[in-house]
Amino acid sequence: RVLELATDWLFTCPSRTAARAMGAVGSPAFRYVFTRVLPGGESLGAYHGMEITYAFGNRLPWMPREAVDEKISATMMEYWTRFAATGDPNGGSQAKWPRYTGETDQVLELGPTVRVVTGLKKDFCDLIEAPR
Repeated sequence: RVLELATDWLFTCPSRTAARAMGAVGSPAFRYVFTRVLPGGESLGAYHGMEITYAFGNRLPWMPREAVDEKISATMMEYWTRFAATGDPNGGSQAKWPRYTGETDQVLELGPTVRVVTGLKKDFCDLIEAPR
């Protein structure tokens, strides 16, 4: 639980704050959460930075990989490439990655299942962002 709390405090909630700030000035933002946990890596979970090897198609030989990992990597590379080229990750056959707004609070989950989730850690983030 401590690791989850630290992750939410340092990454999940600040990314929501930043995405809301981008929307407030009219710039599009796209949030994601990476959820793939490698076989045997349950104690580590989907740790910060793990998604980088997927986004760039780099296989680290010491990391176990399954067929689903190749699919996640291909999907991420398509999203990232389109985003870099056009400013919008959408197009192609993947799930639509919604532009982030505070009103809809939608985030793309990138893991064994790629899907849109709503209200990622909303209660906790609302609590720590509450005016003091």
